[in-house]
Amino acid sequence: MLKILQEKNIRMIWSKDSNEVWFNANDVGEELGIANIRDTLRNIDNEYKKLFTCSNVGDTYIRNFKEKLPNRGEIFISEEAVYNVSFRSNKAEAKLFTKWVSKVLKQLRINGYYIATEKDEQWLGVRTDGKATRREFTDEIQEFVYYATQQG
Repeated sequence: MLKILQEKNIRMIWSKDSNEVWFNANDVGEELGIANIRDTLRNIDNEYKKLFTCSNVGDTYIRNFKEKLPNRGEIFISEEAVYNVSFRSNKAEAKLFTKWVSKVLKQLRINGYYIATEKDEQWLGVRTDGKATRREFTDEIQEFVYYATQQG
């Protein structure tokens, strides 16, 4: 989703350590086809919304746009809020994203991990084979050790 939003020219602000990413709420609403983003934002917890102004962006954040923020500021939403908003959208891209998230969560619940591509599936097969081979060698070594201890 982050990659998609970057490609769509959504205004974004990052913390210098890149752990925190904020997206312009109006841009996200427009991209997801949400007519009144303000109504949607009422249902988003305050911890996932932040008012950015020129003065509080300063040197602590990096942004992907050059224009100044208005004095009154603009609302930006966190990555979690973007996911929440996208689940409420009826736009085709948002529905595809929601289906993908559901698939990932289901695989995590069932398997405890998620395999992103067939290439990863092949890697998992190689890893499983490697574990079986290692187990066989370990069993043989244990048999030799047991035999050696029995022989004195």
